[in-house]
Amino acid sequence: MSQFFLPTRDDMLNLISIQQDLYNYLTGKGTGMYGVEYNIQTDTFTRIDDAAGLTQPDFNNIFPWAGMRRCNVADDGRVLAYYGDPTYKEDGSNGQVMVEIPKFYYKSMRTSTGYRWWVSPNPLPGFQVHPAFIRNNVTKQYIYIAAYEGSIYDVSAGAYLLNDEQVADFTTGTGDKLCSRAGAKPCSGLTQNLTLPNSRILAHNRGSNWELQTF
Repeated sequence: MSQFFLPTRDDMLNLISIQQDLYNYLTGKGTGMYGVEYNIQTDTFTRIDDAAGLTQPDFNNIFPWAGMRRCNVADDGRVLAYYGDPTYKEDGSNGQVMVEIPKFYYKSMRTSTGYRWWVSPNPLPGFQVHPAFIRNNVTKQYIYIAAYEGSIYDVSAGAYLLNDEQVADFTTGTGDKLCSRAGAKPCSGLTQNLTLPNSRILAHNRGSNWELQTF
């Protein structure tokens, strides 16, 4: 008897892991260290270790990049739809347009001519979980980054501001909200008080777990 099933997110990640193992075997790679070296003296970047010789399309089949997916996220943090689902929307009508990024590990070092950085899907010696995945000492399996630069949702009007209208309400809790959707100009402080603290208010107004992206 034929059987079929609807794969879960973990099923898909396991499949990606198997595909990556096969890729490593066929290409002779396999350390799982995808690195880049920056030479300050020549102002050049060079891919190193398992990233050596790769081009951008190659990373579409390599974790963690292969595990990144665009999605709609509700204010309470629930994923409502992924890109390709019939309910997925880019206009903000089905939640904020975000990019789901799976947990990965990293390592960095300074060299005599610059810096080296590595990313790996595996906890290799000398690597640690990227700090973006650690919140209040709890390691998260995924983080969600805005797919678009922040624009504003006008709460009183019940509408997204598409043309950077300078009318933001920075009231904590009840004021306007920072958002990520297609077709809207990023908000600015051209004639309004869009300071860093006020921008944080707009982010927090969307929900308790929403923040500004920092580096």
